[in-house]
Amino acid sequence: MRKKRVYIAGAISGDKNFKIKFGIAERELREAGHIVLNPASLPQAVKGKTYRQYIDDSHKMLIKADAIFMLPGWQTSRGACLEFLYGWICGLEILEVNRDGVIQEAKRGATYFKSYTGVFSSRGLYVYKG
Repeated sequence: MRKKRVYIAGAISGDKNFKIKFGIAERELREAGHIVLNPASLPQAVKGKTYRQYIDDSHKMLIKADAIFMLPGWQTSRGACLEFLYGWICGLEILEVNRDGVIQEAKRGATYFKSYTGVFSSRGLYVYKG
């Protein structure tokens, strides 16, 4: 894999251990030689900051990425689902951990995408299937 700017996507809201999970991913991606864009490093507890403002701030990082690393369980997060869709639509490389714990490129193609349409629908993100 060539050196890339990799954005980490995963559940933050409602996960007490998100900083640990994002931190481990950041370390592994850096060790692989990548520049890491970690939204978990953004200040969240700024008084008066809304969820929308946090999403806007994290997407300022995302638009600079060459690839997105999807943390295990990302499907439970509205924000990570949105980031996945952005990456898919914009043609970014989408990375994930395989069963052996190795970071790899996610499978591409309509079958892979369609496997998540139920997730998006259940999260209130409706995907046009025309």
